[in-house]
Amino acid sequence: MTDTRKPVWIWLPDQAEPIVAGEYQLAVDGSKMLGSFHYDPSYRVLPQAFPLDQNQLSRYSGVSKTTDYEGLHDIFRDVKPEGFGLNMLQRSKAVSSLTSLQALEFGAGDAVGAIELCDNISEKLAFKPHSSQAMFEAMDFFDPATSSSHVVHKVAGHISTGLGGERPKMTVFHKGQQWIAKFADGQDDPASTLREYVCMRLARLCGIDAAEVEYVCRHERGAILVKRFDRKMLEDGTCLRVHFASAATVLGAAAASRNNPNRTYIGLAMNAMRWGVRDHTEELWRRMAFNVLVGNADDHPRNHGFLCAQDGWKLSPAYDIAPNTPNGEHVQPPHSQSMGLRRNGDAGANTNNLLVGAKQLGIGYEEANDYLDSTFETLRQQWDLLAIEKGQAPLELPLFVLPPRAERISALDWRRVLN
Repeated sequence: MTDTRKPVWIWLPDQAEPIVAGEYQLAVDGSKMLGSFHYDPSYRVLPQAFPLDQNQLSRYSGVSKTTDYEGLHDIFRDVKPEGFGLNMLQRSKAVSSLTSLQALEFGAGDAVGAIELCDNISEKLAFKPHSSQAMFEAMDFFDPATSSSHVVHKVAGHISTGLGGERPKMTVFHKGQQWIAKFADGQDDPASTLREYVCMRLARLCGIDAAEVEYVCRHERGAILVKRFDRKMLEDGTCLRVHFASAATVLGAAAASRNNPNRTYIGLAMNAMRWGVRDHTEELWRRMAFNVLVGNADDHPRNHGFLCAQDGWKLSPAYDIAPNTPNGEHVQPPHSQSMGLRRNGDAGANTNNLLVGAKQLGIGYEEANDYLDSTFETLRQQWDLLAIEKGQAPLELPLFVLPPRAERISALDWRRVLN
């Protein structure tokens, strides 16, 4: 049996330096992995301290144990490098794989949120994002056919990011703040970054609290820049970090798994209430409806999040919204979403499920129908314009067909639906 221990660091709200919140321990016996965490006594007595999550680590006393995901608690899994960042990190170490603890130790200091699980916190503190200008110059340097991973490597090196996601990305310093720059690559739709930009802009136009975005195209290579909502740069260069939990963590590992019937927007809203989140149900339904209307089936629990500030937990701004393009350039509206739209787990991407989901989240029949109509009209009017204003050709419009009100579930039937 092997036993590995590492401190868990946290940036408290509005604090520039991290402190030790507790200790994580991983015991490995053959194929069995047991992860344990306990809070440090010095952390528990701090007046501004808070539990790292409200599921597995909600109690200050005792030891929290898990055998899920190689013994990694959900909140720690949120900050582990995945996808592109993990692949680049493995290349830098000349290995085909890294354990979760190795990835957390060696990953770049731009992981999401305000937690680091590592021995060497000085390496994380030393992270400084490169300028967006350096990224623009690298985009100009490479032939458009060259993989975008070369752009990232030229600017940031192999240890480019501690973030998740499959697409090439890195954190850059842009307009005085930290932004995530994402590129299309490999089998991606070449216009995927432009599609995401358009959707994110449209989300804001449709009353959704979505992350601020910009789009740049250099040497026929597009990139979307997403302003980080888990970072705040002060005028003196100090970087404040904001604690983050994915919806997968709020739901819990079991409920967040793909085939679990509790993996629904309604279940997420209820769990969020147990985390102390308030005034979120209408916003969550709007995001659900918008995802269906723009054909975004990649609305899994890791593409929703929550932030913890001085006044507690709240929904994070929306992010990672883009139409489904499984076959390259052509939009293909999904038949179902990644999360259920109603309490019974039905994920069918249709208007009636959206209206039933609205009822279960406390939103009125007329209000929900009005939002669907106005949002659909905004999509039709603004879709081409947002691409054209960036000097790009119009994109293929999402093909979701919103039926007229007479063909939707009636108000009478809507009132009768339970699940």
